[in-house]
Amino acid sequence: MTRQSAESVATRTSAALSTLSRAERRVGRALLADYPSAGLASAARLAERAEVSPPTVLRFAQSLGFEGFTDLQVALRAELSALSSGPLNRLPDAPPQGTDDPAVTAFVGEEAHSVLGFVDDGLRVGEGVLGELLERPGR
Repeated sequence: MTRQSAESVATRTSAALSTLSRAERRVGRALLADYPSAGLASAARLAERAEVSPPTVLRFAQSLGFEGFTDLQVALRAELSALSSGPLNRLPDAPPQGTDDPAVTAFVGEEAHSVLGFVDDGLRVGEGVLGELLERPGR
């Protein structure tokens, strides 16, 4: 990408619409109408939807600050990846992925131990009940 930005492709597109050529605006509107799917299709398919030529799609991407349509698609995929990374990773104060908070780890460990204790107690009670059921005549 020529210009790094934390803005979504949709935000960049909306902000640029008034400065784009008429044909490029058609591409922008087609992209926004089926966002982000339209941008993940081929440039030829997006051009067809916008009723423009494929080179217009390339110029549109460049007008948004991308080197080309492929870079625009990379940005769209990155957006989707960020959305699917889970809510904890999207929190502004979340620790970097792969780091553990000792307090959380301790809490989860204590809770897991407690739950396993209940399960273990239940299995012991269940063994007696299961044994009785299996010993009944007709089984």
